[in-house]
Amino acid sequence: MNINEEKEKNENSPNREQIEQEEKIRAEARAKAEKEIKEKEKIKEANKQAIGCLTALVIIVLVVILFVLPDNGEEKNQKIVGSPPIKISAVQLNKEYDANKVAADQKYKDKIVEMSGIIDDIGKTILDKPYVIIKGKEYSPFVIQCMFDNEYKNKLANLSKEQSITVKCQVSSELIGYIILRDCVIVK
Repeated sequence: MNINEEKEKNENSPNREQIEQEEKIRAEARAKAEKEIKEKEKIKEANKQAIGCLTALVIIVLVVILFVLPDNGEEKNQKIVGSPPIKISAVQLNKEYDANKVAADQKYKDKIVEMSGIIDDIGKTILDKPYVIIKGKEYSPFVIQCMFDNEYKNKLANLSKEQSITVKCQVSSELIGYIILRDCVIVK
């Protein structure tokens, strides 16, 4: 082999530095592609979690709406006013639900109660339906929420926190820590 042939062979054949450089570029490209795939998988997982949370929130909102939508207010108020109630304090009702929700529901659900207690909060639901929260047992996981028809807005506007109140209501159920009483009327 002469010098020209050897020189031409060396020029046409890649040297070790070029090979290493090309391998380095390929490795960086692979690493970048793997990183992008992992990021896309993380985004997909985050989207799945967000959809799950959103679905749960929608279900909770729908359940709450079903519990606070008014039916036929006048008929129910006549039923509440004319029915002999079970007399109980808010603290006692709270204690019974705290002790055993199943037993308390069997005893009170769909029954009319006349309940006395101290007002903890006065407000409106997202559907603009007025309610009063009555204090129950201290450190209880349950809150007693008395739901009123819109005709009681003016009377409720004159109430204040820490005021004593007696209401006559139908016990609806316990829902996510709330003991819901519907169709309430103020006795005193």
